[in-house]
Amino acid sequence: MRILWSLDLEVGAINPDELLGSISIEHNGFILSDGPTFLDSWFRGLIQGYNCLREGMRRVEVDLVDEPHVLLFEAVGNGFCISYHNDLIPNVSLNDFYHALLDSSVTLLIKVEAESKNRDFTMIKPIIEFVREQRYSQLRSLPE
Repeated sequence: MRILWSLDLEVGAINPDELLGSISIEHNGFILSDGPTFLDSWFRGLIQGYNCLREGMRRVEVDLVDEPHVLLFEAVGNGFCISYHNDLIPNVSLNDFYHALLDSSVTLLIKVEAESKNRDFTMIKPIIEFVREQRYSQLRSLPE
């Protein structure tokens, strides 16, 4: 399981309020992807879906706000399926998804922290909170 992203850096410095780029989720030969898209919306949606499944919900529809389709999480057996528009990834382990989401979130935040001139992190606060909840200490100076 991997969650990969890339930022569209044609506009210059990274702006945490407009993290435009592309994202793909890959697992066992299945790929779910979108782009150009707002990565902050996607990460907030992935975190919301993960948290709802972890709390025992069986079906979660996440509105990605800036996107025309919902991100759908459905518990199946010991795992879940995740789908968006015409893409579907079946048989995902919640634990594998958690580790991929945490790794990808941390990588995104490190990039934003290092290269952003705008220190207003309002739009990515849910991502920051998710990483902090995991007691991840690699981030230096993101605000509370």
